[in-house]
Amino acid sequence: MSFEAYTLSAREAESEEGISVDLTDEDGTIERSTWIDYDDHGLTTEGGERPTERTARFETDATRLDLQVVRDGGAFEVQVRGDSGVLERIRVSDEEWNLTLVE
Repeated sequence: MSFEAYTLSAREAESEEGISVDLTDEDGTIERSTWIDYDDHGLTTEGGERPTERTARFETDATRLDLQVVRDGGAFEVQVRGDSGVLERIRVSDEEWNLTLVE
C-alpha cells in the first residue's frame, strides 16, 4: 500500500462565527471537512486581528480517515484519526484566537 500526502487546516471564518476545518489530499481535493461553531461552545471572538490559519502536513497509508474535534479546557484539538489511531492534530487555543466565554 502506498503512502498518500494530506494537509489538515483550521481557519477562522470571515464571519468570525467559528472555525472551518479541512483535510485535503495532495491535489487539493477536500477529503473531510467539519465546522466548529463558537455558539455551540458558549464562545465569542473579541475581534481584532484574524488568527493565522493552522496547517499540518502528513503522509499515511491509512485506508480510513476521520476528523474528530475535542474540547480540552481552553482549546480545541482537531484530530485526524486513521486505522491505528490519531495520525495528526492541530490545537487551537482560546487565548491565541481571542475567544472568550459568553456571559
